[in-house]
Parts: sequence; C-alpha cells; structure tokens
Amino acid sequence: MIIIFILTGPIITEVMANVKGPESGPGDRNEFVEIYNNSNDTLDLDHWIFTDLDATDYIIPWTDTTILHKYPDVIINSTILYPGSYGLILDQEYTRPDTDQYQQPYQIPGKTLILTTDDTSIGNGLSTRDPILLFAPDSSCTTSFGTPFDTLDTIPFDPGDGVSLEIIDIGIGDKESNWHPSLDPSGSTPGKDNSTFHHFDLGVVDVILHPPVGTERTEIRVEVRVGNFGLQEISGWRLGVYHDRNRNQTLEEDERLTETTGAHIPSGEEETLTLSIGKFPLGEHLIGIETSAEDDLNPDNDTGFILLNVTAKVGFFSLAPRLYYPAKGKLQIEYQLPKPGGHLRISLYSGEGRKVEDLIDGEVNNTSGTIFWDGQGMGIGYYIVFFSYVLGDQTYQDRKTFVVAR
Repeated sequence: MIIIFILTGPIITEVMANVKGPESGPGDRNEFVEIYNNSNDTLDLDHWIFTDLDATDYIIPWTDTTILHKYPDVIINSTILYPGSYGLILDQEYTRPDTDQYQQPYQIPGKTLILTTDDTSIGNGLSTRDPILLFAPDSSCTTSFGTPFDTLDTIPFDPGDGVSLEIIDIGIGDKESNWHPSLDPSGSTPGKDNSTFHHFDLGVVDVILHPPVGTERTEIRVEVRVGNFGLQEISGWRLGVYHDRNRNQTLEEDERLTETTGAHIPSGEEETLTLSIGKFPLGEHLIGIETSAEDDLNPDNDTGFILLNVTAKVGFFSLAPRLYYPAKGKLQIEYQLPKPGGHLRISLYSGEGRKVEDLIDGEVNNTSGTIFWDGQGMGIGYYIVFFSYVLGDQTYQDRKTFVVAR
C-alpha cells in the first residue's frame, strides 16, 4: 500500500524579498509573504509567530483603510483565513504615500486577506538569503520557506529584481526543488494561484528512423523521444506521426499515419516511444511528429521532422573485421560501383540510428575504392555503415553492421 501525505493547514506559497527597484525607497516596503489555507478548517492567524531567523514578529490584522482606495475588495481588520483562501503579509508601510514609481505596485485580487506584523518591517527586512518560519503560538502548526534547518541547500536564492519565489506543488511543501522564480510577466502573483501551478510544456526531443534509409519492402519504424520541460507533471498527452506529403511542415489530418497517447511524465523527465509507420514508395518522404498536451505553454517545441529516403536498388560493399578492436588496427571498408561519375555516400551510424560521420560524400570517378576508419574515441557497441550510390536515375544501396570492442 502506498501512503501519500498531503500538507494541510496554512502554507507559505510565495515570497517577495527582492522588490523592484533600489533597496532605498521601495526597499522593504513592497516585500510580501503569501499564505494559502490548504485545509477544510477556518484558521485564525492572530499573533502567529513569524521569523526570518534574524527577528521575530507577531501576525496582526491590517487596519489601514487607505489600502481600500486601490484594492476595495480585499479583507482587512481580520486574521481569519478561510479554507482555500490566500492571505498576504504586507509591510506596514506598503501604503505609505510618496512620489516614486513603485507605489503599491501589485495587483491584489479581491477576497485576499491582508495581514501585517507588529512592527514596521517583515522580520528585520527580508533578504534573498532569509528563510522563514511561521507557526502557531502553541507550535501546533508550522509552515516554512527556504528550508530553514538545511543550511547546505541552494535556497533561498535571488530570483531577480522584482521577481518572487513561488512554490510549485502545494502538496510537497518546502523542499529545495519545489521553489521557482515567478513566471508571471509582472514578476509575482500575490493573493492568487502561482504561475508555477500551471506551467505545462511537452516537446519533441529527438526523432530517429529505423532503418534510416529503406527500400519499398522495408517496414519503417519511428523512435520518438519526448520530454517534459514544464514545472508540472504531464498526463494524458498525445503523440501523432504524419506523412508531410506537401512538405509545408504543417501537419494536416489527412496526412496522419498513426497516433498514441501517453500516461505520466514527471517534470524534467523523458519518455521514448517506437511506432511502426508502414512501407513507403520510392523517393524522399518528410515524416512529421506532433505532441499535444492540455494547457501546453510552448508550441514551438511540439513538432519535429525527419527525412526518410526510400530507394529501389541495392549495391554492394564489404567491411572487415566485423568484431573491431580500434587498438589493434583500422576498420577496412571496400566498395564496388557499376560505373564512375555518380554521387557516393558512405555514412557511419550508431546502433541507435544516430549519424556519427560521413566517410565519403561526393562525386567519384572510379569504380572501386577502400576506406580505413580508425574508430578512436568511439564507445563499445554495434554500428551501422550505410552505402548509397546515385548514378543518374538509379540508386544503389546497402548496409552492414559491425561491433566496436575493447
């Protein structure tokens, strides 16, 4: 049985320590700490204890009614935080009138509970190195930011001028990997869902054909590696493979070859799928790949294309030894051609289908030749040598495999 622990109660979900502009002027006036009530209980935060480990404050209600001039629907004169609601701890001087451009810079939504501390700063003024603890007077409930008791990790850190740090997953809580700079264009999201809660980005990482070059009798398979570049796990995503017949790199429904769906890909991880796409007629064919996921933020990496070459005839070449030890000599590749004057390409691929190098790629004026390859620096495994010779309207093709050993 798997037991999943979900954090409940008040949770610190966002911290603005590096406010926009210089430290003098807006300074600590525009710092804030956001709290979310992740429980089914109504909480009274009156005189909860707040510390940045440099100074200790008590949470008290916000009573300055001038804040209602800009934010008429926020909640003041209270410390009651309802289930599923946000509270915002502001510096007492947030509404102080002056003439600089950073006067009350945030867009705070209605129904946000506005709180403050019992002196004129949050802690002793937040810095980008300050962790935070918030706990009930009887210590029955605690929430934190910046893993206060782990001094060896990388948080807190400076997310940039005017950018807050937002929690990614409320259910995980205060962990090093669970904080990220705000992705909102304004630099923060006080009093509302974090921008990191909705960051989904699935993309095509790599496309490989098996085999890379085929004949009319060859069943072609495509290997696609997709990656989750977003901050949230992706589920229920789709992968489609298309034959882009008109070469416009726009994937149209009547070009579809096959499709499949995927389950879960955690943030930062990849998944590889191999799909059969059938046999193709002579010529070059552009194969397109498209991923789709709900709320995907970046369409630029959703597609990938690879060229499939299908030829009619097979030529001949040989290589030796088939079990090759680079330290003992060179791999010998010999070829024979029906006539000179055509375009010869002999290419080396890894066993996974990735090109290593072209050994020959150009016009030749002989009917036979020998190539020696030293294999230095190549990893252990099997490799494929592809032979392609184009002479007028005729194409000759062959391939051989060998193994690099040590």
